[in-house]
Amino acid sequence: MRERIKRWRGGGISVAEAGQLLWISRSAVRRRWRAGMLVGWNEGRRIVLARWQFRGRKVLPAIEEVLRIFDSRDRWRVMLYFFAPRLSLRKKRPLDLLRRGETQIVLDHAKSHAEDNTW
Repeated sequence: MRERIKRWRGGGISVAEAGQLLWISRSAVRRRWRAGMLVGWNEGRRIVLARWQFRGRKVLPAIEEVLRIFDSRDRWRVMLYFFAPRLSLRKKRPLDLLRRGETQIVLDHAKSHAEDNTW
């Protein structure tokens, strides 16, 4: 499953590439990732950021908020949240809803499931 998530929607990008996209330094990207504001994973000592979280030169709306709501260092569980169809979202995936601009639905869902850790 991890390998599938890594490859989904363009796979991952380096810290340097993310910095160029966001117009910030590599150290600022690393700080954001360590603070739980970006979705990514480690490959050895290297940080790889999920390409799907970016739209143009910005992070998709509500990604940071969802990450803050869950406040989890289990990066794979967080990524799976965005990918897995949810019965309570009419079998839609949170990422698809975010891409369509339905951020409040995802935020409400994340809040309700973070409270009882059922996400």
